[in-house]
Amino acid sequence: TSTSTSTSTCTSTSTSTPTPTSTSTSTSTTTTTPASASTSSASTSPVPATRAALPSSVSTTLESTATKSARPSSIGKPLFPAVPVAPTPVRKPSPALGVKDMMQNHKAHADHPLNTAHNSVWAQHHKDLALFEDIDKDVARTLPDLAFFKQADDDSHGPVVDSNGDYVFVMTRHHEAIRRILFLYAKLNPGLKYVQGMNEILGPLYYVFASDPKSLSTSDAEADSFFCFTNLMSEILDRFCSCLDRSELGIMQTIRDVEQLLERIDPVLFEHLNGLMIDPQYYMFRWLTLLLSQDFVLPDVIRLWDTFFADAARFRFCNYFCVSMLVEIRELLFQCDFSEALKILQRYPAEIDLQKLLRRAFFLVETDTQRPHPAAMQHVVPG
Repeated sequence: TSTSTSTSTCTSTSTSTPTPTSTSTSTSTTTTTPASASTSSASTSPVPATRAALPSSVSTTLESTATKSARPSSIGKPLFPAVPVAPTPVRKPSPALGVKDMMQNHKAHADHPLNTAHNSVWAQHHKDLALFEDIDKDVARTLPDLAFFKQADDDSHGPVVDSNGDYVFVMTRHHEAIRRILFLYAKLNPGLKYVQGMNEILGPLYYVFASDPKSLSTSDAEADSFFCFTNLMSEILDRFCSCLDRSELGIMQTIRDVEQLLERIDPVLFEHLNGLMIDPQYYMFRWLTLLLSQDFVLPDVIRLWDTFFADAARFRFCNYFCVSMLVEIRELLFQCDFSEALKILQRYPAEIDLQKLLRRAFFLVETDTQRPHPAAMQHVVPG
């Protein structure tokens, strides 16, 4: 920084700090005094000897150049002050809205009919279709000989045909009700889902409610059937669960219990069936799983189930009734070989009187346990 005092014809005293020209972008601070301010308060320094020795014309030119280069400004302020701009506020999106939009965009772009992810809507849709397909196969076979399920109505979907165009059956409102009950039960029990044979458990229950003259509508029968079916399945659930087949709660243990009961009651018949190499699973699996619903006509099944449901020790009477069925046809089995005996056991003779089987079962309960069965106190009749 240089300080100079002019001694030319102009008597003003100025103290200047050289500044860049107007086209310069430097941010340095320049302090100048206008040429017209003759009474400046800035301090002056003696003129150097070399400066006084210059000719007057040269001195005037230098002074004029120095004056033009000076520009008035305020101390401490930039030459070109920036225009104040309000800061742009940062908008933070709502977390809930952002997550929702992200999920919708993800589903819209990621979910498609071929998506196999467990949370895919399309994958769940395909699973439901497969479940309905399995249910429909058994619904068509539910009590096929009963005219009640064959009655056409306005709500029926008409005849169902296979891939060859052959007539299968008429899907009535009763079939639709059974279909919905089984599907809903499978959805509410994902660990078990639907197992073949559940339709045979539901069929008699639905028939009782739907054929009741006091029932106001089919929807009432459907709701009551679902309630009773759910409660009944909660007690025989272990018989339908394949992972428990070999456990103490599974169907195989129940079959062994009946086999041991037969050995204790009729050891001769027990040895004969073992000699024929007839595995009890071949016929008793269906007896115990479906509660004999496929081995008797529907009126007899309803009568038999009344006895099962009235049993104080739930379904213990069913084991004795199975033994009663075997003892009742023991003479016929003694005359048969393997194939004939197995055919009789898998298709139990329809001419056998149900009441006679019940009386024998009540008698077996009393003689085996050495105490009267609660339901047999007034019905014990020796076989």
